[in-house]
Amino acid sequence: MRVKVSLDDVCYKTKPVGKEPGIISKRLGDRPVEADLEWIAHRVGVEGYTFCTAWFDGKRKEEYFSQTQLFGLDFDENITYKEAASRAEMCNLPISFSYKTFSWTEEHEKFRLVFCHVVPITEMGLAKMMLEMLMKIFPEADKACSDTSRMFYGGKGMIKEPDDATFRADELVEAFQRYSYTNDERNFARNNKKFAYKHNLALRGNMLDVRTYKCGTSEVLPTPESDAKETSSIIYTIELDHSASKIEFYGGGQVGQSYLTDMCDRSEKSGSSCDLPIAQLRNIKENQIKSRCLLYREFSEGEIKSHNERFMLATNLLYVRGMKNRFLQWIKKYYDSRDKWEFTWRYISDMKYKPQRCDTMCPYAGRCIHDGSLYLTLGGRKRIERLNPDEEYSSLEECYSELV
Repeated sequence: MRVKVSLDDVCYKTKPVGKEPGIISKRLGDRPVEADLEWIAHRVGVEGYTFCTAWFDGKRKEEYFSQTQLFGLDFDENITYKEAASRAEMCNLPISFSYKTFSWTEEHEKFRLVFCHVVPITEMGLAKMMLEMLMKIFPEADKACSDTSRMFYGGKGMIKEPDDATFRADELVEAFQRYSYTNDERNFARNNKKFAYKHNLALRGNMLDVRTYKCGTSEVLPTPESDAKETSSIIYTIELDHSASKIEFYGGGQVGQSYLTDMCDRSEKSGSSCDLPIAQLRNIKENQIKSRCLLYREFSEGEIKSHNERFMLATNLLYVRGMKNRFLQWIKKYYDSRDKWEFTWRYISDMKYKPQRCDTMCPYAGRCIHDGSLYLTLGGRKRIERLNPDEEYSSLEECYSELV
């Protein structure tokens, strides 16, 4: 993976002192580099070159910000590397690479974590907001990391070697809110409103209004006339070229009606959102679900490793009466924290996610007999099935000759 950063061309073996930081700062804004992430990480974490995660137009100042794809956090105290890495994993925010700072000792761990977004962020306001979300998830990080022009000195050894692990902005938004809810449920709504006001974001219920849509599909439901006004409320858009989808951040106050998209129009992570009510399925027994869904059967046996697959099941089971407690029981027994998924369930509900289609994520989509999604399958929609996939066809001439 190739990324763009500002990278100094002088290496250090100890932390720069005296006039050196100012000298580095002046030349760093004019040192743009586009290279493989592995090369950059080794240059910084092993060889000791100073870098800034952002690219600038000539000067290392926020007003000259051009773009950033990497997000760095600096840790000097109050948390160990193991604790920070564990929290990142719990929040589904894969660490791209990490390294020991010049001040690292085994007794006093000082380190840096670097996260890589799936595509570059070209708007400083969005980059600052994402940094603030990361800072809220990791309050132990150096407060100066909230500056997009922050420069990071090199280090004296890698902790985690770089790989292609990336995160998406919508995943960060969910993780930020889940962490906030888990650690301060009583003040969650108030804190979220304060954050939304600060960054001019809209809310859906008590959740930040950030949605991910798949582009270029023909299965988009008609949009109400009131939605025509909503396009002006989109303050940030991130195009995800690799999956032909986009993330939209809505602002300017409470957004009214939602864009209405079909169940398959979400990206691979989750189902689409919709303000139209979806009927609850009743009198569905868990054994029925196990018999009709291989993925759920494996989930109930502790075999599902992917967070996204569990998320997909949740978007469907949300609309099956009585399945919330059963889902959370399996989560607690085999997987994550029940509190974490209590919030995720609420998040899916408040954001009005529609049931995600099997063919977006399920590894058994080509094997199960289903109606597009688990919800539709359990609802029993009638359909025509081909009993013999190897049937032979005859030409019109052959049919006519036999009739004669």
